[in-house]
Parts: sequence; structure tokens; C-alpha cells
Amino acid sequence: MTISSSADELAELRGAVRDFLSAKSGEHQVRSAIETQRGYDDALWEQMAGQLSLPALALPAQYGGDGFSFVELQVVLGEMGRFLVPGPFLPSVVLAAGAILAVGDDAAARAHLPGIASGKTTATLAVAEATGEWSFDRLSASAWPGDGGWLVSGTKQFVLHGGTADLIVVAAHTGQGPGFFAVGGDAPGLTRTALRTLDLTRPMATLRLEAVPATLIGAAGAAGPALESVLSRWNWPRRPPPRPRAPCPARRTPRRRPWPRRWRTRSAPSPSCSLPWRTSRYTAGSGSPGSTRPICTSAAQSPRS
Repeated sequence: MTISSSADELAELRGAVRDFLSAKSGEHQVRSAIETQRGYDDALWEQMAGQLSLPALALPAQYGGDGFSFVELQVVLGEMGRFLVPGPFLPSVVLAAGAILAVGDDAAARAHLPGIASGKTTATLAVAEATGEWSFDRLSASAWPGDGGWLVSGTKQFVLHGGTADLIVVAAHTGQGPGFFAVGGDAPGLTRTALRTLDLTRPMATLRLEAVPATLIGAAGAAGPALESVLSRWNWPRRPPPRPRAPCPARRTPRRRPWPRRWRTRSAPSPSCSLPWRTSRYTAGSGSPGSTRPICTSAAQSPRS
């Protein structure tokens, strides 16, 4: 059963989290935390889990959570973003726990979610690979049945807190389609390499798996709808945004308001002009010093008088 809160209760929750983080996660504390080996303050994480019970807030009660809804979780995440709190809250509570719940595997939920709710287990979700896409269109990691379980091989990129997570939920292809697999942070065959990131409060890592023992979460091929459920709640981008292209100077949209007559330069080329465009500086008396405008080198085009 999910518990919903009134507007006053949400305001009280927001105020309590804000007061706590303003005292515990100021600028100096954040800078000190990101310089540690784990990339966050263990003491602060324990207080968030023990005193405020934030990791358990939106997890179901039967799995050790408090049973609140996604609305309360958004309030907490908003305040964490306000104070740039470095910690594994997003990958553990939102991504990894959300993926386990979306699959609907009760055994896996009972095995992993109580540790996440108590803060004793940090987790993450490993989906993206070389292209950086959060989709299964180009998924190359594979899994196959082994002796007593499954084995997973592949390379995962841009894994949030992947260098320190105790539990890694890995997406890999099976014979029936993509599936989620639980991999321990100390599993044999797992190599974790930290990446240099622009946002130091969100450490990432590259994970290389070579026949790593894993446990299937849910059914083989059930990861597709589960990932869509997790990402759709946040409107998470599946693919990196395209790089903006610089406009060609010769194809700029002309100004609507004409320039003063003394600033006008050569006219645009006629359709019959086949000579290439070039950029030339204004000469004295024909324009503003140091400015450039595209002009045509055709002799047929003469400056306006």
C-alpha cells in the first residue's frame, strides 16, 4: 500500500530535509567529500539512512521501506540537488531499486531491497555502453547459463558510482531478449575503472565483465519494459543529445532591419555567381572596424554606393 502525503506534510518534509542538508552538506563539506576515495561522506550517508530514513522513503513496506510514493521521493531529490549532495542515493534508490521493482521479482526484491532501504547496501544500474545510450538497441553485453547460475560478459560505460557500489544491476542479452542480472561488487572477473567526470559529485566508472557470476532478476527478456518504466518516470534521455552544428557564415539569415547606408557592403551574389564565398574585413569608410561579413569575390558584384 502506497502512502500519500498532503501539501502541508510535503512542506514539512521539504523543510526537514533542507534544514538537515544545510547543516551537513555545505560547500566545504561537499568539497571535502568529493576528494575522498569513495566520492561521498560515509558519515552523512549513514545519517541520511539512519536518522531520516531517506533511502527507505519510497520503497514498499514489505521490503523494508516506508511505503511512501514517488511524490515524496521527488521532494527529497529536489533538496539534494539544491545542496549538491554527493552520494549513491540516485543510483541506489531510483535506478537499481526501481529496476528491481519494475521487473516484479519478489525473491530478488526481498534479497536486495532491505539492504538498500537501510543504507547498508549501495547499488547502481549498468545499462549504457560505448554509445552512451540508455536503450537495448545496441546492447552488446551477453549472458548465458553456467554451472549453478548465469555468467555475464561485456563492458558498461558511465555507470554512476560504479566504482564503489556493493550491488550492480547489469543489463545483458539472453537468448530470450535483454535481462537484468545482479552482480556483486566483489565478483570475480569484474574490473572497475573510475572515469574523470565534469560533475565531481556524480562519479562514474567503466565496468568490464568477463564471465562474471550473476543472478537473473525476473525472467529472461523482461528488462525491456522494466527499463522503460524506470526511465519514463524521469523522462530520462535514452540517447545523448545531438551536437549542435555551427551555422555557415555565408548562409546566415539576413537582418530584418536594414543597416545604415554607410555600413552597407557588397550585395549577396546572384544565382549565376559560381565563385566561392570568403570572409573579408571591412575597409576604412565601408563598415565598422574589426567586423567581418560574408562577401562574394565575383567581379560582377560591386559595392553599393
